[in-house]
This record gives sequence, C-alpha cells and structure tokens, in this order.
Amino acid sequence: MRVVRAASALLRELTNQEELQTEARELLGDASFELQRELERPCGGVLLALREAPQDREAAGVLSFLRVTEELHILAVAVPRAAQRRGVGRQLTECAMELARHEGANAILLEVRRDNVAARAFYASLGFFCFNVRRRYYADSVDALELVLALEPGAAARFLPAIEV
Repeated sequence: MRVVRAASALLRELTNQEELQTEARELLGDASFELQRELERPCGGVLLALREAPQDREAAGVLSFLRVTEELHILAVAVPRAAQRRGVGRQLTECAMELARHEGANAILLEVRRDNVAARAFYASLGFFCFNVRRRYYADSVDALELVLALEPGAAARFLPAIEV
C-alpha cells in the first residue's frame, strides 16, 4: 500500500473510483461527496491509499483536506469496509500529518461524531485531543467533536483547555 497525493489524471485511472466514491458517501453520511470536487477545492487536496496491483489502479481509501493559514483541516477520511482494520486509515492520516509539517502547518484539525468510538480512539492514539463540542451538529442530532493535533510545541495553546468527552 502506498499513499499519494491525487491529481485529476490519477482519479480517472482508478479502476474502482465509483465504488470508492459510493462507499465514501455511505461511510461519511454525505450523499454529495465527490472525489473530483474535493480535489478542486482551493487550498485543498486528496490523498489516496493505492493497492499494490500492477495490472490496475485501485484505491483502498481516501482522505480529503483543506489548508487554512497555518492549519491543515482533514475534511473526510473514508476506508471501504473491506479494507478497514488493515492500517489504511492510519497510513492516510500519518501521510496528511507529514504533508502538513512539510507545508509549514502547525496544527491539524478535524471533527468526528461523538458516537464514532473507534474513530475517536484512533485519533487519540495519534495525539489528537478534543477542544470543542458542536451540540446536535449532524442531521440525526449527534454531537460533533472538534479535535486538534499540535505539530509544533505550543501550537495547541489556543485550543486549550482540552475537553473531556
């Protein structure tokens, strides 16, 4: 498995683009999610986890992000169920962390559903902490937890104190 920053040409070459996009919509609860639109966001980008299959180009996961001043905002991470629990999400997120450092960001922000216990534990294992709760944020009234990871000493100070959830 290798993670690459996507370009339009690579999206067109994916043999499972439609499957990936459909499953990402379901996993994210966002019927409007489109890989190409994520790629075209100003100051944004898409990372793809590519399977090592020389005969075709197939993605095992996707992460979209937006660069805002000195922060990198992770907008979506989607790994199809068949590829989950195999380190794909970790590879994508760690690559985003490295990209953020390389581009001079000092913090990474994202949001996660309060009821997504697995994702919360995953992000905590990478050093993210909760700094805000958006009450009844999602259409089904579930809270959104805003998480941050400081990439430089002191970068998280403006997000403190951490919130216990």
